[in-house]
Amino acid sequence: MQAGAYLDEGKVGVLEVDEPPLPGRGEVTLDSAFAGVCGSDLHMVEAQFFPPGQVLGHEFSATVRALGEGVEAFTVGDRVTLRPWVGCGQCAPCRDGHDPYCEEATGIGMFHGLTPRGLPGGMAPRLNVPAAALHHLPGSIGLELGALIEPLAVAWHAIQATDLGPGDDCVILGAGPIGIALILAARASGVGRIIVTERIPARAEIAGRFGADHVLLAGRDDITAEIARICPRGAHTVFDAVGMPGTIHESVTYVRRGGRVQVVGVCMQPDSVLPAFWLAREPTIAISFIYSEAEFAETVELVAARKIDAESMITRIEPMREIVPVFNALAHAKEDVKVLLKPLA
Repeated sequence: MQAGAYLDEGKVGVLEVDEPPLPGRGEVTLDSAFAGVCGSDLHMVEAQFFPPGQVLGHEFSATVRALGEGVEAFTVGDRVTLRPWVGCGQCAPCRDGHDPYCEEATGIGMFHGLTPRGLPGGMAPRLNVPAAALHHLPGSIGLELGALIEPLAVAWHAIQATDLGPGDDCVILGAGPIGIALILAARASGVGRIIVTERIPARAEIAGRFGADHVLLAGRDDITAEIARICPRGAHTVFDAVGMPGTIHESVTYVRRGGRVQVVGVCMQPDSVLPAFWLAREPTIAISFIYSEAEFAETVELVAARKIDAESMITRIEPMREIVPVFNALAHAKEDVKVLLKPLA
């Protein structure tokens, strides 16, 4: 069968891979439905973090094709989404509900070195995964929208990691897919004003459509002065959804004294900061990466109830054979929010 995969030397393509074997104990075989292209996929491909032959796709939806021994919570034909990060279930972090901290986690479609055990991702037509990774999709969530649960859970986790509450203002640097997901998650959590900064006009316009109260465009607006006008004391929380050198330092310039900078964007380059600049603000600098099982389940519920209305994030769906032009376009053009790939039969 043919799957979207990392080839080598920063290139992706369609690769012939083996059919999965019969599912083992605690496993299921899935028919992948739709796989989203994540910004981290683009970064990791460019940085050559994947091993050659890695089947990509950690944001995807599927239907259950076959059940391994001991799997009772699912039946053949069930529509599912899944967490691509599954803890061992036995260690102290897993027992305490913090399986993202598990040192023996399994990654599905993840980049090399992140987890000790890696599995093919959802850009393959069929694959075996641990049943513990799966979450049922309610009837109100189609398979296309189901492929967005994972990036929305990243945003929901980032919001939950802060103490943002009603009336609190936040700034979001960047209106890419995660920036848009942060807008939706912040709105669902009931925060005050949402201010988005962006350097690309098309994405700035998109941020306004998705519910940002203020959208500031680099080159057009004096961003520092405008944020000071809107939030004279500084923002309660600033989310760095860009992940480029300099954006953590920029985030600190917008946060209030004692506020929080939540870093969500993946930066693959060395960065430098000037800690002395931060002294008077005493900000908390925190990193967001992965969500707990509970946060993932909450995201499913929020999307099912339309408290997070994300369907319009999908700007196009392409067949997997178009993986190369899709990756090239997403690396250079910025008009898309989320592109889904349809695995080959």
